[in-house]
Parts: sequence; structure tokens; C-alpha cells
Amino acid sequence: MTKKPTPAKREKIVSIARHLFANNGFKDVSLDRIAKDAGVSKGAIFWHFENKLALFLNVFSAEVEDSFQLENEAEYKSVTNKLLANVKAITKFLLENQTLVKLMRVYIYEVISLLKENGGKNYEMELFDQFISIIEDILTEGLTKNEFRKMNSHEVAYLIITLIVDAFYDWLTGYANNFPLCVDNFMDVILFGITNSNLD
Repeated sequence: MTKKPTPAKREKIVSIARHLFANNGFKDVSLDRIAKDAGVSKGAIFWHFENKLALFLNVFSAEVEDSFQLENEAEYKSVTNKLLANVKAITKFLLENQTLVKLMRVYIYEVISLLKENGGKNYEMELFDQFISIIEDILTEGLTKNEFRKMNSHEVAYLIITLIVDAFYDWLTGYANNFPLCVDNFMDVILFGITNSNLD
């Protein structure tokens, strides 16, 4: 009689797979390697996951679900300060969650093409959209309070988040030396463009 894999074994498989996928990509990681590093049989993996793709999606979706949750407890003297505080929070989140960002890159460059034919869920856009929504709400508040000049808050929020993510990828791959400084510099430019010059 085959011994039923335990929840502890499943957690070990997921933990090892997370590390291997994040650092080696999807194609270069075999189920044999995951089984060996996790100290389980290949059959134990198939007990919990239909195939390698299902295992990756489980790992990735868990990372996304445990992702950024903004704390809105602090009171800000201005919407500009609130915007900058939230941009810094997103920047800090990315710096502290490099595994998620690495998995996101693997998903975008290797896995998403495998899902297109089956209408696979676009996990990385959920996180991206979460960031955009946070910034868009703040920009809209700034418009309401006449702190920001007339603009399309969704498009500006999309621009800000795209710049943050691109700067992070550059830093992660060695193209930039100081990711937070890059974000600070382009936010100076963004604020110059959107701040209402009629404010006292």
C-alpha cells in the first residue's frame, strides 16, 4: 500500500520549487530536481500537482495572494505626501519580496506563453493592477482637493507603476545601482508635471 504524502511533504515541495523556479526559471527546473532537493519521490509531487506547470502556478499564485497590503493608518499633511509615502511603500515591498519579482519574470517570459491557448489566469497583472489602483485613488483624491492639476489619473498611475517596476527590473538585473534613488528621481519629475501651480 502506497503511503499517502503528508501536508509537511507538500509544503517542502512547494518551498523547494519556489526557490528553484525563482533562481533557475521554469524550463531549466525538472520535477526530478525538485523531488531530489525536497527529499521526496517524484510520485509525491504528482500526488499533489498534475504536472510541473500546475506546481509553478500554485507557487506563483500563493506569492501573489500574500503580496502587498497597504497600511493606511497614517495621516498625511498633503496628498503629495501620501502619494510619495505609498510609492516608497511599493518600492520597499519590491526590495523585500525579490522572490515574488523573480517568479513574476519567470511567469512573464516562460510560463505565460504556455497558458495562452488555455486562457490561463494573468497573475502578474493582478499585482500590477493592485498597485495602479492604490496610486490612482490617491491621484483622484489630489484632483478633488485641487492639489493636482487636471489629468487622467488612471494613465498617470499606470505610468508611475510601470516606471517603478521597470526601474526595479533594471536594478535586479544589474543595469542600475540604486533602485530607490531612481524612483525618487522620476517621482520628482512626475510631481513637477502634476502639481497644481496655483496652490498657495
